[in-house]
Amino acid sequence: MAADFNYHEDYSENDDNEVHPLVEHTIAEGTRRRHSRHSFCLTGDFVMDSKDILAILQHVDSSPIITRLVFVQTRFTLESMDILASFLEGQHIQEQSAAPPRIKKLIFSSVLLMDDIASRLFESIARNRSLHELVFHDCCFDVDAVTGRKLSTALPQNPGLKLLNFASHGSTEAGIFYITCALKHITELNLSDCELDCSKARVLFEGLANMKSLRKLDLSKNDIRASGLGSIARFLARNGNDNDDNNGLRSLSLASNTRLFDNAFEQASKLAQSLCVNRRLKRLVFERCGLVGQTVSLLFRALEVNQSLEELNVQINSGIAVTGYESMIRSIPLFKTLRHLTFDALQPQLDQQLLLAALQQNTSLTKVVPRYGLDPHIQAEVKVILQRNRLCHILQLSTDSPDPILRGLAAVCVSKELESVGSTSIFSLLRSSRLRLHGRSDDSCIKARSS
Repeated sequence: MAADFNYHEDYSENDDNEVHPLVEHTIAEGTRRRHSRHSFCLTGDFVMDSKDILAILQHVDSSPIITRLVFVQTRFTLESMDILASFLEGQHIQEQSAAPPRIKKLIFSSVLLMDDIASRLFESIARNRSLHELVFHDCCFDVDAVTGRKLSTALPQNPGLKLLNFASHGSTEAGIFYITCALKHITELNLSDCELDCSKARVLFEGLANMKSLRKLDLSKNDIRASGLGSIARFLARNGNDNDDNNGLRSLSLASNTRLFDNAFEQASKLAQSLCVNRRLKRLVFERCGLVGQTVSLLFRALEVNQSLEELNVQINSGIAVTGYESMIRSIPLFKTLRHLTFDALQPQLDQQLLLAALQQNTSLTKVVPRYGLDPHIQAEVKVILQRNRLCHILQLSTDSPDPILRGLAAVCVSKELESVGSTSIFSLLRSSRLRLHGRSDDSCIKARSS
């Protein structure tokens, strides 16, 4: 096919005996590029019939490198979906193929999946043993009782399935309930832009209460408010608060729940209390959530006690104002595990000199992302401080690890850090700050590096 293939050309009058030109072009381009990222990705708003899907699956079956199938805007017939479903069930297109199914990731984006077509796909998922990731993005069905019941039957039968994405769909309380019943093996769940409100959030977190496998949860772009924040607090207080380090949620995104903290001081207090006792959560995103000075102050004070959180995002919350920034500056020197902090560097509310002084006393942060930026001079000094902290983390690893290979890798990382900013500025800052790293002074850190 020619390289200047026009994806927008009308092929509706294509000969019924021929494979659709978009399919031919995608196969040819995939072969030419040796299927970068191990994917076969078909994009085009046309009805894909049996001969089209047969051509695709014959190509996939003969290309061992392909482990990911992606369909964008494509419309399936029941017959073409039945062929795809049979393929996913292990009934290969080429009779001579005896290899087991190897498609690990299946993605449908803006694909019309409704009624019998969706039901046939769900049946095949129950019989499939190769899928690790399943993505439905804006596929024109609701996560309601009917869909949820079908998925609650299909998903638990596929123990290898770890990631489930339902972004941009409608939902009901019954549908959310059935989904939580189906998450026996799931480690990552995306329900962003799924019309979740407080009642649906309550059903979701009650269903997840005893689930130990879930590691990542994305609830961004929903309409969860104060009472839903209470459900989240209760969940975090129970989840990851046991003696098994393998249990518990690691990442939670609530970005763009724009009224999450509206009139929510009491619920925010409960959330702060839950963060004080939670020992598993490592990433928390409150971007564009309506945080104000009082509520964000509660969060920062909780992080002074928290022993697990490594990343916090509170950007695009203009209500934080002076009160919130003052609390952040007071808390920064006391952070124990936080390594990545993202916030709005609004002026004149944020005193950048006080921020710099607070960072000089912190030893955990290795990445700070101030939206709107800092004064160039302040930014340069912050860069040196963060590289100092990275160096201290590497020095700790190099001196504590019993593994000589790991110590060698750490030494290489130290050298790169010193080259990027200069050893003189790093070591002078180490001495001036009088840092202590797990009981070791800055001098012992320098001696460890020298040795």
